[in-house]
Amino acid sequence: MGRMPGACSRSVLALARASPWKLSGIGPAAPGKPPLPLAAPDFRLAGAFALRILPAVNWQLPPGGILIGLGTDVIEIERVQGVRQRQGERFLHRVFTEEERAYCMGMKYPDKHLAARFAAKEAIAKAFSTGIGAELGWTSMSVYHGARHEPLVRLDEKGIALLHHVGGTRILLSLAHSDSVATAFAAIIRCDDSDP
Repeated sequence: MGRMPGACSRSVLALARASPWKLSGIGPAAPGKPPLPLAAPDFRLAGAFALRILPAVNWQLPPGGILIGLGTDVIEIERVQGVRQRQGERFLHRVFTEEERAYCMGMKYPDKHLAARFAAKEAIAKAFSTGIGAELGWTSMSVYHGARHEPLVRLDEKGIALLHHVGGTRILLSLAHSDSVATAFAAIIRCDDSDP
């Protein structure tokens, strides 16, 4: 096997070959035991490949939780940038809420953040199985950050009515972007505890 970037030590490679489940966190946990912890590169150590153990992620819904719908979307940032340059304020006002425009346009690279929100709106519309249109408009959804900087969704009256119509109580959202693409994943859930 060739040398990995970042001068990965032989002992880490040997450990990875011997016990990949322990490094990846993938695989079965023992019955009655919590999920295996995930491992991730520790980028604080420049030029070296080190692992740090992350706390286990709980992917279970709250008690009584039911998954209503899933949606995902990926968009090229360059595409959003091109539309914004051609249409300017018209595009921004048609697709994004005032809250979203203020946040994104205050960033050093606004198109990355606009693209992530565009993808989020598409993912939410797919989770509702409606698409963007009469039932759910572009500005019926506003993506903002919570106390832990997690992405949250604020719905207008039309969006809240649709959420109740499909039997949902919450929308969970995940956003990501690189230099070239933005992606979003949305889940509509119903749970007994309707706190966000």
